[in-house]
Amino acid sequence: MNKKVVFLLIVFSICFVSALRINEFELNPEGDDSGNEWVELYHWDKIDLTGYKLINGDGGEIELSGSFEEYFVYTFKKQWLDNKDEKIFLYKGEELIDETSLDYDAQNNAKTSQYCSGEWIFEENTKGEENLCENEEENKEEIEKGQQENIEEIEITGAGIKNTEISTIELNPKNIKTEDGSEILDKNKYSKYGIGIFCVLICFLFILKKRKIKKNEFR
Repeated sequence: MNKKVVFLLIVFSICFVSALRINEFELNPEGDDSGNEWVELYHWDKIDLTGYKLINGDGGEIELSGSFEEYFVYTFKKQWLDNKDEKIFLYKGEELIDETSLDYDAQNNAKTSQYCSGEWIFEENTKGEENLCENEEENKEEIEKGQQENIEEIEITGAGIKNTEISTIELNPKNIKTEDGSEILDKNKYSKYGIGIFCVLICFLFILKKRKIKKNEFR
């Protein structure tokens, strides 16, 4: 057989196998967890599950069997998944086919972890049906729309703000009045006057003392 044909068949078989994925799972269902936890697989065409197995975060294994097309739901007979720090692995023999994110579900309700475009979202369960990835897109659009509205509001608000010059008002102390209307005296001004008068008085006393000394000398 041509080597190119063999190579193409190998590539096709790998792609075919890898198309099988973990699509949705319920960690913390309403009511008792025992008998109500489940995991959903998806494959676009009919596939035989012989040789496939599920492994949880604690290393527990469950062998799968039978065949299905599109959605396959496996319900665990007893509690098999933890409500926090849980992860599910899908193997075929020793080959890892798919795995979930490390998940946490503290809400005892009907919401499940669902695979959407490479990410895991938390939505109302779609057991055996298409996941609510459209809701994810709507949520993203709402978030983006809200962010855009906030940006526009900031721009509009910013456009209405005018720069106001802050002018410094120089106050003359003699013009400042108290609440009762009386003016506040310029203490600095009057202190200068006081010092001047004091100096003049000292000089006057010095002159008088000097004259008195001269009169005593002539006597």
